[in-house]
Amino acid sequence: MSENTSMTGKSMDFNDGWRFFNDWREEMAAADFDDSSWRVLDLPHDWSIEGTFSPDAPAYCRGAYLPTGKGCYRKRFCVPEELKQTVAAVYFGGIFRDSEIFVNGRRAGGRPWGYIAFETEIQAFLNADGENTIAVKVDNSRQPG
Repeated sequence: MSENTSMTGKSMDFNDGWRFFNDWREEMAAADFDDSSWRVLDLPHDWSIEGTFSPDAPAYCRGAYLPTGKGCYRKRFCVPEELKQTVAAVYFGGIFRDSEIFVNGRRAGGRPWGYIAFETEIQAFLNADGENTIAVKVDNSRQPG
């Protein structure tokens, strides 16, 4: 999570401690969704490179013959005291592809296509004095990619 540099320029590393599941259902965006059995990992992450190479993969050679599909990344966090009076945003160096960002169950933004950095302001969706959940839907099922 980082904030706009036009304010105070403070940021925090947000790459560690995400949960991942190789699928997507709408209920995964909910703040109280139980993701306790999901894999814990750090970003950056690319689930397709963990798959099996296949000449029948929907991505063909453009996707290195790797699997495609949908996935969900989730993270719980509290807003640090020093960032509570700032404009909070989350910065992604790139998501492939077609992402949607949810904070506490509400859609905060996203980006079609992929491989481009973007930032989504999340201040309006945060619980400043409690736990927050961010869920990132990634959809790489539309091919060719």
